[in-house]
Amino acid sequence: MTMLRDDALSAAVQKARELGHMVPDVDMIPIIASFLRVGGYSLVDSPAYEAAASGATLAEEKAALDLDGYRRLVGMRATIEAAVEDAYAAARMAPGDDGDHHWRQVYDLLFDRDGDRLARQVYFLLSQMEREFPDYYDPDTTYQEDAQAWISAFDGMLEELSEELGVAADDGLRP
Repeated sequence: MTMLRDDALSAAVQKARELGHMVPDVDMIPIIASFLRVGGYSLVDSPAYEAAASGATLAEEKAALDLDGYRRLVGMRATIEAAVEDAYAAARMAPGDDGDHHWRQVYDLLFDRDGDRLARQVYFLLSQMEREFPDYYDPDTTYQEDAQAWISAFDGMLEELSEELGVAADDGLRP
């Protein structure tokens, strides 16, 4: 069976809501999974799906959704880290310039208005988890400072979520 990517599941949930189907996330997962199985797809190792399918309590399903969301957020953080490493490498290759234009790619990955940018995906996933992105100071100065301010807030939120879920940094979930 072909595995369904997390962003495809998120898009299906979002589309259902746009069409006026206000079903809680914990109920949407088995509905979508049933539909996908008919088409030869399955959910990617989803603790939320397993909890919903097993008849878990609402609290257990919520905890599974939070853990599933946390794993997806960690994956997004790894994407950001790769872009930051590329920006630093590009800046090292061009000594003498201010380097901010190298951070444009990181900034665009997070905030570019054309398309579904990573910050938008994070906000959507957090809304599914019934959480919000923390308030942070946006300096609105350089690409680097703007990106680093958002990333710092994101890292702090991941750390708090990790502690809340009881997930240790060395268990393989954090990059």
